Amino acid sequence: MKPETLELAVDAVADAVRALLPELIAKAVDARLAPLIDTALRVELARVGADVEEKLDGIAERVDSATRETAALLLELRTEVAEELTSSVAKAVDARVAPLVDDAIRPVLGGLVSDVDEKVAALAERVGAVTAENKTTWATCRNDIAAEVSKSVATAVAAIPPAAQGDRGAPGRDGRDAVFIPPARWAKGRTVRAGECVQHANALWYCNHDTDVEPGAECSGFSLMFDGAVPLECVPDERGYMSLVIRYASGRRESLPMHYRAPAYCGVFDSEREYEPQDYVTCGGSIWWARAPSKNRKPGTDLGALSWVLAVKCGRDGRDGRDGAQGPTGPQGEPGPPGRDAPKSNGTRKGAAAAVSS
Repeated sequence: MKPETLELAVDAVADAVRALLPELIAKAVDARLAPLIDTALRVELARVGADVEEKLDGIAERVDSATRETAALLLELRTEVAEELTSSVAKAVDARVAPLVDDAIRPVLGGLVSDVDEKVAALAERVGAVTAENKTTWATCRNDIAAEVSKSVATAVAAIPPAAQGDRGAPGRDGRDAVFIPPARWAKGRTVRAGECVQHANALWYCNHDTDVEPGAECSGFSLMFDGAVPLECVPDERGYMSLVIRYASGRRESLPMHYRAPAYCGVFDSEREYEPQDYVTCGGSIWWARAPSKNRKPGTDLGALSWVLAVKCGRDGRDGRDGAQGPTGPQGEPGPPGRDAPKSNGTRKGAAAAVSS
């Protein structure tokens, strides 16, 4: 191919591209929206490529005497032109269309968001109303459903035929002879092995692991099998009746009334005092025992017989003793007061007797 012919072909391709590029950009800008622009660009690029290929084919037909080097050059030229065309169109579209697309889409998106918010609020209100209605309906029907389910289950269970009795199983193996080891009493300092039973505090304990701690203590390693009781003391109440205080191995305490009152001597009987059973008093020289509560019931009377029993009877008075020997003469006493003057005697016997008696 002559150089002049090749130059003419290149110029023809460049003129075709320059003629189509403004028209393609104008159509893409007028479209404004990206999806439409993309579609339009693809269509136009396809058409431009088809036109370019058609023109190049025409040129190739006219220069059918071209060498293989010239064909390779034309192919490379066509590739470069297509790449440059695509890059130029993309840059031009981005520079002119992006602001227009942003301004067009923003109001549309704002309107769409407002519509979506309104529809969501209305939908939430409808859902709330439906939920409240469903709750009321469920609360009304729940008992009916439960009763129906129970009835259906009972009917289905009753319809199940009884199972047939199975065959008798084979006899089991003979067990080993049991060895009974009586529980030993726990002793301080002795280690009890796991699995052993010991007696302590009138209770039976099982040892879970080897330990020398006293059963019942914290973290002792023993488990209580049978609780035991140990009497602690007898305590009187305000009326003197005794109660037995018991402490169990488990730690709890219990007070058991004994219905017993210790005997108590209360001195001489006092009608204003209240006496309890087992009280002793002295009355009329005798000792009396109270067998029932008493107040203002004197022992030895008909009323007192309801509460008092004679315990020790008063003895009879002893006989008078014989006169003893005369004692020694006592000391001289003090002089007595002066005596009165004696009356005059008339010399008769009677007057003398009267004087003596005075």
